[in-house]
Amino acid sequence: MNIIIAGGGTGGHVFPALAVARGLKKTLPGAKVTFVGTVRGIEAKIIPREGYDLRFIRSEGLVGRDIIDTVRAALKVPLSIMDSFRILKDIRPELVMGVGGYSSGPVLLCAKLMGIPTLIHEQNTVPGLANKLLGKLVDTVAVTYHESIKYFPREKVFLTGNPVREEILNGDRDNGCEVFSLDRKLFTIFIFGGSRGASHINNAIAEALTYLEPLKENIQFLHQTGEKDFDVMKEIYSSKGFKGT
Repeated sequence: MNIIIAGGGTGGHVFPALAVARGLKKTLPGAKVTFVGTVRGIEAKIIPREGYDLRFIRSEGLVGRDIIDTVRAALKVPLSIMDSFRILKDIRPELVMGVGGYSSGPVLLCAKLMGIPTLIHEQNTVPGLANKLLGKLVDTVAVTYHESIKYFPREKVFLTGNPVREEILNGDRDNGCEVFSLDRKLFTIFIFGGSRGASHINNAIAEALTYLEPLKENIQFLHQTGEKDFDVMKEIYSSKGFKGT
């Protein structure tokens, strides 16, 4: 059985998709799962490392960009459709699943036109543009939260929760402290802003450290900064004398 999982861009799309792929391999040992994404998305690094086939389409987001980038992205839509048709004809999947992100739209649209069963999964309370549009088109919609149901045709929706990778559920505190060089005796503050980090959260933490100076001997930070702000935040923690990883 051939299955395609399309979408990505961020870890919020990719990691649940990986959990689904692993679940499918357990349930259907003979299934072949292929991912479809873009060269600029986080999937380009993660999916091959996990041992899955990854195909690329030429697609970019249309929302939240300046006029030049929006026009450029719009001009790529026909190319993304061509790429999607080519991949679907090559793999001939029995099911195509979308996990959100701008690469999922063209693939799901083409799958629907080719009569291939389609499914999308929405990880967030409020769906993004791709899943909002696809929800009207696909055969089945799976959602993480009850609050998301209202955005989709009710007869298509199943409340499934968010797929979680097995290693997350089997985490070990002692091993985690060793991996991240944390002191088990200290109060630990975990900060994260998604797979790519979030600059506004990082800036807020940088300001907040001033007020936490009296506590710095008793606390430590585990901070997912994202690549962009990593060096800056590392220097801020060090210069203020805080223990941070």
